[in-house]
Amino acid sequence: MLIRLLSLGLLFIFSLAAEERSVKEKVLVTITPYSYFVHAIGGDLFDVEVMVPQGASAHSFEPNPRQMVEAAQAKLWFVMGESFEPRVVKTIRGMNPSIKIVDLRKGVDLIRGDESHLHEGHCHDGHCHKGGLCLSQGFDPHVWLSPREMKVQVNTIRDSLIEMHPEKREEFERNTQELQHKLDAVEQQLNLILPKSDPLTILVSHPSFGYLARDFGLSQVTIEFEGREPTQKQILAVVQTAKSAHINTIFTQPQHPSKGAKVIAEYLGASLVEVNPYSDNYFENLKKMAELFAKSRPESK
Repeated sequence: MLIRLLSLGLLFIFSLAAEERSVKEKVLVTITPYSYFVHAIGGDLFDVEVMVPQGASAHSFEPNPRQMVEAAQAKLWFVMGESFEPRVVKTIRGMNPSIKIVDLRKGVDLIRGDESHLHEGHCHDGHCHKGGLCLSQGFDPHVWLSPREMKVQVNTIRDSLIEMHPEKREEFERNTQELQHKLDAVEQQLNLILPKSDPLTILVSHPSFGYLARDFGLSQVTIEFEGREPTQKQILAVVQTAKSAHINTIFTQPQHPSKGAKVIAEYLGASLVEVNPYSDNYFENLKKMAELFAKSRPESK
């Protein structure tokens, strides 16, 4: 009861500040890349707020009370299946029962743990690491890294924004069509950069690239074991795998600092290259990451 009263009080205080700051309808997205797509379709009509700040891990993120209250002012939240979302949705609905929740997994060809013949791994609050995959609520949540699946998700975003503003249907559909063309183009570019006829194995600190690997014939070897830093025995196993594949580059992420990556780099004499799957510059970043992966081929060194 006390928590509910506190939430209502904070909601009142911050709502006054929010009214002064913006009259636009607020739309929530969980991570930065989806902010780009909502803006691209909806233009300047919406105030798009990202739940997980740049540089933070979406897998371990927990919003503070102020963020919860700010989020409760939204009309719509595009969720993507991160483990913290169900708890936060429940709390926000207690403050704003009318908020609409749209699941961007709808219609997507998800990589699921139960379809991958994976052994049981470590799970925490719905987030798991199994068989070299990063799973949240039973599936790999890094869907946006597949241009093919992103085409499905932009249609979901379009339809939801049209429901909010039917009078903008023509504009939203036109903007979505432009995005579809861009997604087709970047997929073609990635097919040239990462041809399936020339398979590539990449060594990553965190397994974010399941969809990219599936679409473009990559194999990702991960340094994390069940979401944790590797043991000495596991490090030696990764080193052996990397040597067999002639790997001399390790890809790290700012959201997931890895001591194990540094240790393995020393064993291999490998380069550490940072990539950021959560960049707000979606198309350029996707192409840049593909080019870095391609550059890591042993013969291209």
